[in-house]
Amino acid sequence: PHIVAPVPVEEIALSTGILKIQPLPDVCENIEGILLPDKEKSCGVIFFNDKRPIGRQRFSIGHELGHFLIPSHAGEQRECSSVDLSRYDGNEESEANEFAKRLLLPEHLLLPELKDKVLDITLLNQLADLFQMSFEATANAVIPLSNEAVAIVFIKDRKVRYNWRNFRHFKHKLKVNKNDDLPESYQVFALKQNSTSDFVELAVHDWLNVNMGLQSTYSLHGQTFVQENGFSTILLKITSPS
Repeated sequence: PHIVAPVPVEEIALSTGILKIQPLPDVCENIEGILLPDKEKSCGVIFFNDKRPIGRQRFSIGHELGHFLIPSHAGEQRECSSVDLSRYDGNEESEANEFAKRLLLPEHLLLPELKDKVLDITLLNQLADLFQMSFEATANAVIPLSNEAVAIVFIKDRKVRYNWRNFRHFKHKLKVNKNDDLPESYQVFALKQNSTSDFVELAVHDWLNVNMGLQSTYSLHGQTFVQENGFSTILLKITSPS
């Protein structure tokens, strides 16, 4: 069938043998999603945490559907936490996350939205709204598809949570990795909450692992999105490698 954004995840799930999709009981507030399948995975029920933002709710449903449809995942009860929904380390939770990402942010729907457009925070927010997904999940899906040399750094209280880059075009590894402090030269919290900066030029040696002799041949710019509760994101772009 012809599918457009936002991907109808509940409709798809109900067409595969899932009998019901409903909110979790209040006693399960620390759980993001539950799958209750029969042993053969011929049918099942999905519960999701409806106290979360809509993007997380949709991802949780997609994640549990992944457990239901991936053949190697046993037909057993699954109770998945926020930690499970952020894992990409090769286990079954990671496989269910990859399934949800590909289902809800499919490449064939994203690419037309990126065509002839300059990637920035505004576009990422627009795509998150269009696909009814979180900003972070959307950014992670879009970065590898861009034709620009881009990377993204996710931050909490001036410490790096993790980074992600377009390996085809952004060739250099980042210096700022998990649990690192941000370079002192970058004043991310000079912005108000829920606001976005312009692109500003950054010191290459603060951000990239580039040979000293090559640093002057690169121009690196960054755009900051300050979110809530100490979270922020920096979109990095190599604009003029010589």
